[in-house]
Amino acid sequence: MVTQSETHGHDSSCKIVDEPPNACDMIHVAQEGNVRMHLSHKHLPESELQALQKEEERLIANWGIEKRTTEDVGNYLVAQKEIKQGELVMIFPPYRIMNWQEVEGHPEVGWNHVICVRDGGSKSGLFSASVSLESLDNWMNHSCNSNLRVHVRPDYTCELIATRDIPPNTSLTFNYNHTEEDLIEQGVDFHCLCGEPQCVGHVRGKNYLNK
Repeated sequence: MVTQSETHGHDSSCKIVDEPPNACDMIHVAQEGNVRMHLSHKHLPESELQALQKEEERLIANWGIEKRTTEDVGNYLVAQKEIKQGELVMIFPPYRIMNWQEVEGHPEVGWNHVICVRDGGSKSGLFSASVSLESLDNWMNHSCNSNLRVHVRPDYTCELIATRDIPPNTSLTFNYNHTEEDLIEQGVDFHCLCGEPQCVGHVRGKNYLNK
């Protein structure tokens, strides 16, 4: 994932913990032509992962999703085609699912490169992690008036669905306050620069929305 002032999302040079603390299944993931081994709490057959990867690639091609960089915004994503409200824009397949302790202890992933796929905090929360620092999810920005919402499938695939019509070449965003439980506890809360009238200022996670 990416904040308005820093990027956050889904890593390439991943290391495998010799003895995962929760005995996760290990799965092979084909990513950009290379097969790598990753940890997953919910084993998916390779055929299902390959099908999800094809779905991911099809959506990217369909909408013409590409990376952009500017001095004022930094890294972000746009779609070259108009998107209508309710359309499925992207998916983040569950290439690597980690628990709280794995994210905190990993030398490369960290909280700025995951998205919560199951609430539960440090006790039972699960997080979908980037496969590569160049993965598109690492270019996805936060907005307090986002044009995408995140829906998590039972297999922990994240769907990004348009909340309104999106003109071509508009920055694609989702609201971290609607996906993450406690950014303060994770140490990655931030002051939002989205500039929207609805801006909450301090982005802390869904646990603080009504406080």
